[in-house]
Amino acid sequence: MKKVYNTAVDAWLAALLLVALGIFIYSVVSEVQVSGVENAGLLLLLALVVIPILILCSIPCRYILTDDCLTVQAGLIKKKIPYGDIVKMSLSCNPLSAPAFSLKRVRIDLKKGFVLVSPKDRSAFIADIDKMRKAAKKAAK
Repeated sequence: MKKVYNTAVDAWLAALLLVALGIFIYSVVSEVQVSGVENAGLLLLLALVVIPILILCSIPCRYILTDDCLTVQAGLIKKKIPYGDIVKMSLSCNPLSAPAFSLKRVRIDLKKGFVLVSPKDRSAFIADIDKMRKAAKKAAK
């Protein structure tokens, strides 16, 4: 079995990120116009490096449930969490940095640490993980 939950997206957060990106691009363009390309080369290089890295580390943002683990994917970064490592789950609005585009989150407490995720349907996500955890326990017996 494989089930994919895409991240929820808060409109205000998306707008904030787009405004920040717009300000950055505007600053680069303004510097090029004022100082010329030679003096703005570092800003252009920064823009050409930073923007793709941010995209590669964040899109797609999703949570994949398979028979043996939960995979949290943020761009090229994937973290596999065996169901046996999950201690408990709870609803959260924690603003800590996380592979999530919404503050409506699920906190997943693990044997070591925790992870914050923001699936579109939090209650279905929690229910599905509970089912997978029970199935994994049965299979281990």
